[in-house]
Amino acid sequence: MGAAGSPYAGFKRALSARNVTLALAEARDLPKLNLADSLTLLVLIAEKRADLSSARPCAICSRRRGVTLGEAQLVLAALAANVERSRALLASML
Repeated sequence: MGAAGSPYAGFKRALSARNVTLALAEARDLPKLNLADSLTLLVLIAEKRADLSSARPCAICSRRRGVTLGEAQLVLAALAANVERSRALLASML
């Protein structure tokens, strides 16, 4: 099997495409992951989950507590900044 068809190549393509589901599936086919790939996958998962898990509580809080749109934007911007910090930290480690 050529490198383009190897499980590792598929894993790297999934990471490049930022496809969490496919990256996890491809990672399961690998005998092991190196530290850099493991961290990249973890940050990708955190980013995707942060997008989903951050919006829901913000929406609930906005309805229940009468949070203004501007306040909600500040909360979401702060959550996004944490994801950016995680990405920057990973980049500095690699």
